[in-house]
Amino acid sequence: MAASLKVCTKEEQRAVIRFLWSEDVKASEIHRRPPSQYGEVHYHVKLCFLWIEKFKSGRTSVTREEGAGRPSTSTIDYNIQQAPEMVLAKRRVTIDEVASS
Repeated sequence: MAASLKVCTKEEQRAVIRFLWSEDVKASEIHRRPPSQYGEVHYHVKLCFLWIEKFKSGRTSVTREEGAGRPSTSTIDYNIQQAPEMVLAKRRVTIDEVASS
């Protein structure tokens, strides 16, 4: 009997998907297998198929690519310094006013 894994990372699950795909296991079978080990923390079927397509197109890494999506502007040092100053200057400042500054 296979051991049940209560905690697993997305990278571990992607590695399993990549391994099974490289063994020519069908996508539907790949998605069916993990719930017996991972329980409710396994990938949705669409994500499983998405990762298989990525591996088919040549991707080898199972880690998330940095820089994917829109860059975050809220963590820039200037913005971090400005936020408290804006709130202290005007206690009833709205989110829209902060965003437009």
